[in-house]
Amino acid sequence: MGQLLRKQPSIELGETMAMTLAELGQYEQAAAVQRDMMATTERAGLRDVVRRLTENLRLYERGKPCRRPFTDNEMP
Repeated sequence: MGQLLRKQPSIELGETMAMTLAELGQYEQAAAVQRDMMATTERAGLRDVVRRLTENLRLYERGKPCRRPFTDNEMP
């Protein structure tokens, strides 16, 4: 997944990677990936996305996985 993220970076892929790491109990790594995604989205001016990423980061920092990455409004 890391190779794919380097070749085709996207917010969704970064979030998926962070979620996967958290599910595997690798919360520090998940938080690091999440912080990288937050920095990228902040630079892009995507404030709503940053807000969601921040909520998920707080879960990882507390040693909890994120099992709902999108809000109800973002779901198809």
